[in-house]
Amino acid sequence: MKEITKAATKDTLFRAFRSRRFGIAVGVGMIFLIVGVYTRLFSDQALPKEYSYADLWFHIYTYAHYALALPILAVMPFSDTLAIERAEGFLRLLVFRSGFRAIVRERFFVNAVASAVAAMLPLAGLYLFTNLYVPRWIYPINVWDIPVAGRPYGLLMPFFRRAPDLFILFITGMVGLMSALYATFAMSLSFVTTNRYWILGVPCAFYLFSHFVAVKTNLFGADLSPAAPLYGNSWHEYTSARIFFLHPLTLTALISAILILFARRERVLS
Repeated sequence: MKEITKAATKDTLFRAFRSRRFGIAVGVGMIFLIVGVYTRLFSDQALPKEYSYADLWFHIYTYAHYALALPILAVMPFSDTLAIERAEGFLRLLVFRSGFRAIVRERFFVNAVASAVAAMLPLAGLYLFTNLYVPRWIYPINVWDIPVAGRPYGLLMPFFRRAPDLFILFITGMVGLMSALYATFAMSLSFVTTNRYWILGVPCAFYLFSHFVAVKTNLFGADLSPAAPLYGNSWHEYTSARIFFLHPLTLTALISAILILFARRERVLS
């Protein structure tokens, strides 16, 4: 049974990566970054001359508002698959063949991986572009101290200066993690409803609403914004490590509550 499950998982992953919706998600992310490249490089809002490849990467990433596109990239590739299978009755056949827990684990795993990859691929392309556009030996990032607009300040500034490549990898990894969490949130709603539009729309609305409440009203503090761990909360000069945990842990608690209350075999298959 384990071998069958592994083979089925590989096949599902392959189908997810080859799907049109996965390509659309990557394309949407690329469009946001391309607009950011045009805005920052080929308009009146250009960077100072002495920027490095890492400055350019983070500057485009932040000013392209990539973090605000994240929920769309997260839910688009695979998140409503379980709801569709449940609505069409196909889930019953899968459960009969492989078991309820095995199928649910597989769907959630593929969903998380596909959404994370879809969100990180455009950032990897941006990293390649910035290294080609600004060769790293022209302006080494750690030999001058000129303020550059768009650099991360506060907690992540030393990390950015000492190891810019690891910093970019870290931010890209946080994007992948948050994308996987929101895709998981979307798929968990499949146990509540089979309406795919609710499943795709609710996570996006929750993301944007929680960002608005956290940043604009400051009701719970800006560190609770879903964009805070993606930017390193760069709008605050002084930050703490909690920005990387507050929203992910809050969302994890919400997902756990949904699974505990609704992810029962009898209810799902009824």
